Amino acid sequence: MNQLTDVQPTDWAFQALQALVDHYDCIVGYPDQKFQGNRSITRYEFAVGLNACLARLNQLLESTTADVIKREDLQTLQRLQKEFAAELSILRGRVDSLATRTDQFESQQFSTTTKFTGEVVFAVSGAFGDDKAVPAGETPGSRGKVGDNIIFSDRVRLIFNTSFTGQDLLRIRFQAGNIPNFREATGTNMARLSFDSDTGNQLILNQLYYQFSIGSAVKVSAIAQGTLFDVVDTINPLLGSDGRGSISAFGIRSPIYREETGGTGIGISYNFNSAINLALVYLASEANNPTAGSGLFDGSYSALAQLTLKPTKSLSFGLTYARSLNAINIGTSSTITNDPFNGASKNIVGNSYSLAASWLVNPAFRLGSWVGYLQASAQDIPNDPSAEIFYYAVNFGFPDLGKKGNLLGFAFGQPPKVISNEFGVIDRNTSLHFEALYRLQVNDNVSITPGVIAIINPDHNSNNDTIFVGTIRTTFQF
Repeated sequence: MNQLTDVQPTDWAFQALQALVDHYDCIVGYPDQKFQGNRSITRYEFAVGLNACLARLNQLLESTTADVIKREDLQTLQRLQKEFAAELSILRGRVDSLATRTDQFESQQFSTTTKFTGEVVFAVSGAFGDDKAVPAGETPGSRGKVGDNIIFSDRVRLIFNTSFTGQDLLRIRFQAGNIPNFREATGTNMARLSFDSDTGNQLILNQLYYQFSIGSAVKVSAIAQGTLFDVVDTINPLLGSDGRGSISAFGIRSPIYREETGGTGIGISYNFNSAINLALVYLASEANNPTAGSGLFDGSYSALAQLTLKPTKSLSFGLTYARSLNAINIGTSSTITNDPFNGASKNIVGNSYSLAASWLVNPAFRLGSWVGYLQASAQDIPNDPSAEIFYYAVNFGFPDLGKKGNLLGFAFGQPPKVISNEFGVIDRNTSLHFEALYRLQVNDNVSITPGVIAIINPDHNSNNDTIFVGTIRTTFQF
């Protein structure tokens, strides 16, 4: 057959290919999925159809052991391949070139992918005890009785994660809720739930940052609205989730990560290798305020540096230092600890140090802990008096107890306490925090966590009655 001529409907090759198409339905390229047997076609058009039939018959041979292809049809294909070898070779070369160009285009193109996820928490909660806690020096019972009403409340988070390059992340999170801070009911911040959020169920933007990589070792976070622990590992994989982990604000992470007034700044995370990471974060509370004493560097701020060490897959440590201005009111400690200078200072500089560790002893048991020290100095009081604050916690749990995803967890510790103070005000007694919870993983999306918190000597005052907080938290993730 002359390679310069078209293939006519009367040619043997034309009729042979048409028979194969009718037999094996191997051409789908035409609008009506037929071979167009009423006109002549170019040899390249013919080669396209022949190549499609070759691919279809190869697929049939690979997918079944049945004798679905006739021997004479295979012989016909071999003859057609030999006859149109030149056209098939040119066609496949063009296809390979197109595939290469397509792969190159896809690797270089600007592609935006956004994933939407969410979390809904419903909680039935209540506080129990006698009198509300009061700071040392106040008369017990002077603030009334513990509000022991059982309440039903909720928190909703809507999260949009966008990647432009595959190596970056734009995180936007909206939140609404009506879960109260139990300080109003108990008299102390030590009774706070980890998942409290009271916006009157009005939707607010509470997280907005962009993370991108520089090389393989450096990740940069530009934070418009966020927290220190958006950048730093808090070394608490057992109980570190407020939707699925600890039920208490104290038990979810070391207080050093709460020394912030919120929000805007930058973070850098550098991996020396797979076992050593250094993270640096700086956040300012009034970065968008141009008035004196505000802005990115002149107002309240938090700066944190952490060296994370993971010598093995099951063991990790965090060595953390933080320096802050007017950010020591962390919301999980006593009244005196939150303001050791009794309102006399508006310029409190904090220097904090913390060591945290987590050890997966075996797949069924994990142990964690942290210890911290904070020195707070009043820069606007004569002689710059300082106060020393100390805290610690231990937690342990049994992952997958009874079912994959379940967790039996416990936490014990001392909330932050003023142990010395040149200003003269200290916490004279010691509060102890006890917590127990059991997370039941109903399915991939739903978990139910009953738990109880007990605070002995709340607000570091032995004159206060023990306070209990109980909750049943149901978490939906989608």
